[in-house]
Amino acid sequence: GTKEFWSLPFRVTPAVLVPRPETEVLVDEALKHVPHHEAVRVLDIGTGSGCIAIAIAHTGPSATVIATDVSADALCVASENAARHGVAGRIEFRKGSLFEPIAGLTFDVIVSNPPYVAENDAGLDPAVKRFEPATALFAGTDGLDAYRGLAKGLQAVLADKGTALFEIGAGQGAAVGALFSAQGFKGVRLVADGAGIDRVVVVTREAVADTPVREWRVEPVRDVPQEAPAPAEQRTAVAALSEEPTPAELERMLDAYGSGGEEEPIDVDDDS
Repeated sequence: GTKEFWSLPFRVTPAVLVPRPETEVLVDEALKHVPHHEAVRVLDIGTGSGCIAIAIAHTGPSATVIATDVSADALCVASENAARHGVAGRIEFRKGSLFEPIAGLTFDVIVSNPPYVAENDAGLDPAVKRFEPATALFAGTDGLDAYRGLAKGLQAVLADKGTALFEIGAGQGAAVGALFSAQGFKGVRLVADGAGIDRVVVVTREAVADTPVREWRVEPVRDVPQEAPAPAEQRTAVAALSEEPTPAELERMLDAYGSGGEEEPIDVDDDS
């Protein structure tokens, strides 16, 4: 029904993703390119609940925003949220995919939290898969299909000195950065969230001063050496433990693993 984002309450329905705290990193970074006293044209692609567009318009009074989505239901929710927060006059909602609804226009700031989950991602929370819209979640077998479309069309819509910012999933930084670099963008950098995970790709036509030049390429996946299984006597000793091991059972397990060096012997009668 309702979810807080950027200290603002947003209405949510099954037509939109639930706003998440990590997306605030995208808003925070985007607002660095939205001066208070200079008109800025902003594009939000795949607006969903409208949380990104509305947070930017609410915080940056100089921003005028076009927000797009493929879902008419999502646009209705976003429009309602914009009115709720008093920014409906500075946000225009358009229906369509990627850059289709804004042909011929250019923008100073472009933002998007596109779908970036691989279709067969076994690690996806079942509740997310069941209750949130698939079109806002899944992007091909590797989760990168939306970024391919964004990278291909960005040259035509980004202003000469504009900045584009895209939320990414954990571990996608190198692959997404390589897609934009291959399209001729010289300024590509990553911004991490509070947990140290790369969360946003920032793209400009030219490299930004004081930003290290990086050669963007996707590294091949290497086989990770697997830890050797424990010796048979150790596995047997662990498997034999009951739910509440007796001192004798623990002694047998410790014997199987060895003394562990010169450390003080463990007193298996001590509950600690």
